[in-house]
Amino acid sequence: MERSRILLSLAASFLFATLACRSGSKGPASEPVVRKGEAAPPPPPESEADSASGPAEPNLMWSPDQRSSQATYHYLLGEMLFQRGDYQSAANLLTSAYSLDPSPFLGARSIVAKAEAGQADEAAREAERLA
Repeated sequence: MERSRILLSLAASFLFATLACRSGSKGPASEPVVRKGEAAPPPPPESEADSASGPAEPNLMWSPDQRSSQATYHYLLGEMLFQRGDYQSAANLLTSAYSLDPSPFLGARSIVAKAEAGQADEAAREAERLA
């Protein structure tokens, strides 16, 4: 019974995440469209702060589809851990999912997990920031 409840919850969560990803919003990381025969736009200049911090994080170099897939993976794993009562690990994974795909749904799930993990102050700050 418990296993079927978890599987049903994960299936519903996956459905909601899939629908949210198909909303047409690719987020700020979407690449400009370059048509055949056109020159690609030049890359943005590197600032001193960027070069001092080292190479770019791998998730910033991913395509929007890769970011969405990774966000869905982190979300599903976070939801599974949340259902099992491992709220701290769930909060970390859901926050990671939100950083990859900053949707209101993932932000809300991250806030709930942080609150359940005993991080009420941080959850309240995140909720105010998202409001």
